[in-house]
Amino acid sequence: ADKVDHVGQSVVHEWDPSFHGSVHTATMAVCTVLVIFVVVLGTFGNGLVLITALQCRRLRSNFDVLVYNLAGADFIVCSCLAPTFLFLLFSSPPPAPREFCGGFLFACTLCGLASLLTLMAIACHRQSRVTGKVKGALTTRRTAAILGAIYVISLGAALGGTLHVTLAWSESQSSCQAVINSSAVTSNNVILFFVTPVVAVSCITILVSYCVIARAVRTQTYLRVKALQPLLKNSDRTSSQSPLHTKTTRSEKRKMLRHCTCCSCMAALDKENKAISMCLVVILIIALCWTPLVISHVIELFTGESIILYQVKLCGIALVFLNSALDPYMYAQNCSRSTQGYGSFLWDVFRCECRLPRHSKRTIRSKPYISP
Repeated sequence: ADKVDHVGQSVVHEWDPSFHGSVHTATMAVCTVLVIFVVVLGTFGNGLVLITALQCRRLRSNFDVLVYNLAGADFIVCSCLAPTFLFLLFSSPPPAPREFCGGFLFACTLCGLASLLTLMAIACHRQSRVTGKVKGALTTRRTAAILGAIYVISLGAALGGTLHVTLAWSESQSSCQAVINSSAVTSNNVILFFVTPVVAVSCITILVSYCVIARAVRTQTYLRVKALQPLLKNSDRTSSQSPLHTKTTRSEKRKMLRHCTCCSCMAALDKENKAISMCLVVILIIALCWTPLVISHVIELFTGESIILYQVKLCGIALVFLNSALDPYMYAQNCSRSTQGYGSFLWDVFRCECRLPRHSKRTIRSKPYISP
């Protein structure tokens, strides 16, 4: 009986991730695909936003500062931290695991929470603008206060988690697995105690904000269409009473299109559909990218560590990186033409047809800049 128990214990330890850090082949494949996607798409999108920020001589509003801050944090995540995470999965343990893992944890926590808190600030600002609580653009003081709060919270969580890991580091630990999957679940869990509270508050705030935005946009569109219905009926009556063979000039046609109530109704409904679809997409992306990592640690607190939860944690980290890769395509406002041009360039390179992105004739024949 003692031999059987000893064999059973050895089998458990052999598959226990807290001792050997076994990673399934499917997990390696999923993380590799996600990280490659993050590096290519995220570096391109966030780099394009930062390039346009350097080319701009003036900011349209202080809201662009939040977008550029988001792009900067996401660019570091996509270009540096995501490849480092993939390197840790495939390579041997680093020569100085305590310093290396502490620095990697600090950078990931700082940039990830700064990105998520910036998303929360953008959602709250949009909610206040749509509901009418705040009129006008962001002031410089308010923008500075928002950025200060973002980095105070991010630095606090990053420093607290890093010190907690490095001070409790034992000489027997030779890899960064103690950061992701610690044997002491209730006392030495960095993500659960330092990252999860900020992520939970941010995700709930973003969810509530975009739900309020979608409801407010739908209410405003309903009231606007309802106000245009009497005008639409009057225009139908006048069109039925007017003669059929009257000739109209181009200017008259333009005036008719400008004051066309049917066109304004369709435009209002189109804006409503775009706004609601954007809110749903943002909510789904935030829920998909951030909840697996947090929920797996919460479940582990009650059920104990297991190899399945360890695989979910690794995929959850890759999904957090994916959120940083998708942010510039949802929040950047001035990069549509450049994105199309360089996107077609990358597609031509993929098809082995190297052609530089051409600028349109309108941009070449634009008016020269006159210095003040």
